[in-house]
Amino acid sequence: MFKKPLNILILAIIVAAVAFGLYQILRGFPFFAPDRSHLKEPKRIGIIFPRQHIEAVQGFKEGFKNMGYAEVSFEDKGVFTSSPTLPLDIENSARELIQGKVDLIFATQENIALAALEIEKETGSDIPIVFSSRFHDPVAYGVIKSFKSSGNNATGISINLVEVVQKHLEFLRAINPAIKKIGVFGSGFVVPDVGDKFLEEVKNQGKKQGFDIVEYKTTAAPPGAESAWYQTASKIKAGDIDAIYHIAGHFFEAQETAETELASRLRIPMVAPLEDLPTGGHFGYAGDLTASGEQASRIADKIFGGAKPSDIPIDFEEKNILVLYTKRAIDDGIVFPDSMARIANVKIEK
Repeated sequence: MFKKPLNILILAIIVAAVAFGLYQILRGFPFFAPDRSHLKEPKRIGIIFPRQHIEAVQGFKEGFKNMGYAEVSFEDKGVFTSSPTLPLDIENSARELIQGKVDLIFATQENIALAALEIEKETGSDIPIVFSSRFHDPVAYGVIKSFKSSGNNATGISINLVEVVQKHLEFLRAINPAIKKIGVFGSGFVVPDVGDKFLEEVKNQGKKQGFDIVEYKTTAAPPGAESAWYQTASKIKAGDIDAIYHIAGHFFEAQETAETELASRLRIPMVAPLEDLPTGGHFGYAGDLTASGEQASRIADKIFGGAKPSDIPIDFEEKNILVLYTKRAIDDGIVFPDSMARIANVKIEK
C-alpha cells in the first residue's frame, strides 16, 4: 500500500538532483554566472580607525584580496581615542576622504560613521559608508534607522552589546564565584562618544546578575585624567573591589595598562575589550577584529556590485572569541577554570 507514495518520493528526489546538477553546470556559463565585472574596476577606499582597530583594517584589506579585486587602493586615516581633539580629528579625516571622492569609506567605529554621515549630509555627498559598531547599538546611537534598513547611505555590522557584557560578567563569576564588587573607572575617565553606553550596560547587567558596580569618577578636565586616575587608584585597598571591568575609550591613553597594574596589586581578575586587551587585562570576549574586517569587506563588495547601502541589512558580528592572557593571570594569582580554558579561542602566554 506504500509502494505508490514511495515511487513518487524517489522520482521527486531524482528530479531535484538532476535540476541541481544542471544548475551547477550552467552557472559556469556567462549567461548564468553572477556579474563580477566590478572586481576589475579601480577602487579607492578610505579607512578611518583608532589604533586599536588595526587588525580590523588588515582583515578588511585581506577580504578584498581574497575576493579577487584586481585594482584597489586604500587611504588610511588613523585617530587616537584618548586625544582631546578626537571629534575634530575624525571630522577632518572624513572631510578629507569625502572631498577626495573615494569610492567608499570604511569606519571601524560607530562615532566615526556618524561623523562621516553628518559631513555627507552637509556636503551633499553620496559616498557609501560601511561601518562596524563596537560599543553601541547603532540604532540608539543614531547611525541607522533600523537593522533592516539604515535609511541612509551606510550599512555595516554591529556588536551584540548585551550578550558581550553578560558573557564578561559570567566569566568573572566562573573565575571566582565569590566576586561581588566590580570596579570600573567611569564618568570623567571614559570618552563619552566611545564608552558611555558600554558603561551603562555594565551597570545594568551587573545589577541583574547580583553584582555591585563600584564606579570611580573624576571631574578633572581630560588633560588631567592621568593624574586623576593615579590619585584615585592609590586609595583603592585590597577588599574594596573583587574585580576590574575595563571600559574602552578613555582620556588617559595607557589606562588599560595602569588598571592591569592595579589588578595585579589587588590580586583580582580584570576583563577588557579586545581592543585594549593586548596592553591590559587578563581576558576578553567580543567580536574578532580580523573577522569583523573581513565581514565588512563582503558588505562593501555587495555595494560595489550594485546594491544600495540602505537595502543591505545590518549584521551582527559573525565570530565572537574568548581570549585568555594566561601568563598575566598566573603572575597575578588568577586561575582560569576549565570551563573557560576549554572554550578559549586564543591563549596568549606572555
